[in-house]
Amino acid sequence: MKHEVEALLNKRLRDLFLEEAKAAERNDHAAKRMIAYKRRYLSRLVVNQLDIFPEPSVFLSFSDNSGANLGKRAITVCQDRGILVKTGFDNEVQAKLNVLSAVKEAINSCTLFLGIWTAEYDLVDRGGDRRRAAPSVWMLEEKGMAQAFNKPFRLLVEDSIHNDFWLKTTPGKLQHRFDKSNFESQLRLAVEALIRRYHERHVVTSLIDLDDLD
Repeated sequence: MKHEVEALLNKRLRDLFLEEAKAAERNDHAAKRMIAYKRRYLSRLVVNQLDIFPEPSVFLSFSDNSGANLGKRAITVCQDRGILVKTGFDNEVQAKLNVLSAVKEAINSCTLFLGIWTAEYDLVDRGGDRRRAAPSVWMLEEKGMAQAFNKPFRLLVEDSIHNDFWLKTTPGKLQHRFDKSNFESQLRLAVEALIRRYHERHVVTSLIDLDDLD
């Protein structure tokens, strides 16, 4: 992730150098001074390695009963992409007297949210005998917190989970259905989608804001 941000910064620097050269060719001294100011400002950020963007971090929501192994796999994939991972099972969260408040603080401190919904309870549809499943109530709580904090999020939803638990509150484009055979591929799709949202919300927006300097 760090290298991707550095690449964006360096590309923006190259663009400013070109803009400055074109302004000089046009003898547009006012534009040249403004572009040079932006270029020097961005150069200082790059050289000093200032923390101009929030660290990419994700709160990973999963059940320790039905989704522990999947949660561990997700932690590895996120960390491999340079994303700091927090969960409700971290020591600092579990050490708090009020775990719910500690989870809420952890979610709010992260830039992203990823939920893995696995079958925790069996259900029986009314009027029939088809058995379906429900996720842990903690998954519902944590997803609601992420939405309240306006966190970019994705849900990985096991195929056996009843639609009513997610379809009415989560657009289809924000969820990835999975079974045992395709969890890894769906996980990587979800993580890549979150990385794009991180760039859109934090990195690209910050570089665009640079154009407002006066």
